[in-house]
Amino acid sequence: MSKYPINSDFKPLENKKPLFLPMLFSMSNKRSEKYLSKIEIPDNLNVTPVSIHGYENAEINLKIYTPKLSNPDKALVYFHGGSFAYKEAPYQINLYIDYAVKTPCKVISVDYRLLPDHTYPTALEDCYAAVQWVHTHAEALGIDKNKIAVGGDDTGGALAAGVTLLARERNAFNIGFQMLIQPVTSMKMTTPSMRTFTDTPMWNSRLNQKMWKYYLKDCTDTQFASPLDMSNHDNLPASYIETAEFDCLRDEGTAYAKVLERSGIDVELNETKGTVHNFDVVENSEITIQHKNKRIQALQRYFNSI
Repeated sequence: MSKYPINSDFKPLENKKPLFLPMLFSMSNKRSEKYLSKIEIPDNLNVTPVSIHGYENAEINLKIYTPKLSNPDKALVYFHGGSFAYKEAPYQINLYIDYAVKTPCKVISVDYRLLPDHTYPTALEDCYAAVQWVHTHAEALGIDKNKIAVGGDDTGGALAAGVTLLARERNAFNIGFQMLIQPVTSMKMTTPSMRTFTDTPMWNSRLNQKMWKYYLKDCTDTQFASPLDMSNHDNLPASYIETAEFDCLRDEGTAYAKVLERSGIDVELNETKGTVHNFDVVENSEITIQHKNKRIQALQRYFNSI
């Protein structure tokens, strides 16, 4: 008998409670690379690898997913989740493919640098550099600068939200929309779901606490790491925010939506039910497909409103 009334679609995930140990990061990422190399890209999509200069001039890699038939001038710059430590997973690549083909838009994934070697603010600044590069090269990429969105899941959501805050503070470029999927938003970990969900599948507050410890390390200036805790949320882009019911991150995602709404930001909050963190990994679930389509519809509404 499960402790939590998780939807039956996600029962296979019930016993998945990952370890968060730096000694395992490299091994896990090597295994991911092996699986990623086997993903089949559909014939109606081009994938173009690009190397750019990230934070402190280090090289980082991007991939641009472009639908062949439409070659849209819209772009979603996407930051994968993985607790600031793990590379993108195969199911995330499949999400990029669906977002690109079904929206349609160009999806630009960012291979930002990871723990344990790269603590805050490296990942955030790498992601910022990627969006800045897209803006600078928009004409060559066939992208309208006014049609650039950012998105991310899990810690990728924290990075997407952080990039929009940095772009506002630096007054460097425009981001029109942010799509935050089960996002990390606060280092304080004081919400009811964070206190309650200490042993949930896929992710829990005990792991979350370890993640913050490794990510922030000895850093003192952490304001852009924790978007919910910023004092000013004015002049940020319209947002789609999605939470999972049995996820320690649930309430901070909801709180971020409410903070944005109080600042006059147009927000769509989708509080999914019967779900766990990263439920997208069960790709054939009707629930997963339903909520993936909601994200695509939110992107379409934004892009079509320009």
